[in-house]
Amino acid sequence: MEKFDIKYKKAWKFNHGHKNLVTEMEGGKEQRRSKGIKKRSVILEFDKTTNYNNDAQEIIDFFNRHKGKAISFLFDLENPDGSVEEVTMRFNQDVIDVEAFKNKAHSFTLELIEVL
Repeated sequence: MEKFDIKYKKAWKFNHGHKNLVTEMEGGKEQRRSKGIKKRSVILEFDKTTNYNNDAQEIIDFFNRHKGKAISFLFDLENPDGSVEEVTMRFNQDVIDVEAFKNKAHSFTLELIEVL
């Protein structure tokens, strides 16, 4: 499985959560049960130039090879405690919006979601 190891500017959204099923009974009481851990997701921000390398095109090519959110890949997910864990992720989008300035500076974000 291919690994997404392209350097990003920062991760500005990272979430953890739980899936819970809540059933309301006729008398008004609720029954709750856990359905497991919610998928983790992260939004990565990129600012890339093509002056010295082709990082922007490399990211677009990676996105296209994985057909948007169709094919999963490996990603080193940094946890809040600083530890790094290799997880299986996929893109959470089928379209990548790239802002380009004079075809040299490219800025965009990608959302990755964990595959359980």
